Amino acid sequence: MKNTAIDYAKINDAVMRNVPLDTLIALCRDIDLESCFDPVFEPPKSFLDVCKRYWENYYAEIMKSKPAVPMFYAQGEDGTLYFYHGKSRIRVSEHFKTQGRTYGEIAAETIRYVAQAGKSGKIIAPAS
Repeated sequence: MKNTAIDYAKINDAVMRNVPLDTLIALCRDIDLESCFDPVFEPPKSFLDVCKRYWENYYAEIMKSKPAVPMFYAQGEDGTLYFYHGKSRIRVSEHFKTQGRTYGEIAAETIRYVAQAGKSGKIIAPAS
């Protein structure tokens, strides 16, 4: 890459005078657009720390200003269990066969299986 002084006033003047495109291309030929996007330096750690603290404090302030959304479970008069999240109400039910095992039974069996086998990591339920 050659170092060339680029006269931006000349380029601006050519654009304003509506010169032919070939002339503009010739005036801009020495501009290295890719070098415009290369970082000049790595920012110092102290600067990065200040930025991090700023955004953490900014986020904390936003979260403080938001009202807490109420979340709770309640049982309807007909015995149906509902989960409330703000203004939303979701009916809670297990999606297993009524004559089959409940989720709690399956989870307990899985925990016992993993504990007996002395395994750690992923839990893989035994086939039944």
